[in-house]
Amino acid sequence: MILNARQKDAVAINHPFQCMAEGCENCYTTARYAAKCHKVGAVDLRDGSLILFSEEAENQARLEDETRWAAIAAEYRYECSCGEAYTTIPHAIGCRKCRDYTAEGYCTTVWDRSTDEVVWKIS
Repeated sequence: MILNARQKDAVAINHPFQCMAEGCENCYTTARYAAKCHKVGAVDLRDGSLILFSEEAENQARLEDETRWAAIAAEYRYECSCGEAYTTIPHAIGCRKCRDYTAEGYCTTVWDRSTDEVVWKIS
């Protein structure tokens, strides 16, 4: 497989998968995203192997992504005054974004997102 200059650059910057659609030269870090580009497939520029798009495989990958993101969101259960999520109450209380995004200029309240209860409030 002979690569043009653009394809060589894509491989060099860790984007070795190219969309197989006619006229499309988009390159991606994963075969899944390259195949999803036009729902055709992807070619691995490193070895020339082909990966065809599959709606079933995409639905399975999407379900796995949603499960993974739900687990991550469950870890970040505390929310400060500006809406940023944190894993612990002390981290939420010390939010640096509240300095810019709240009228008071500091965190005034922390909620537990899993119960919608206030777990800390400035006195």
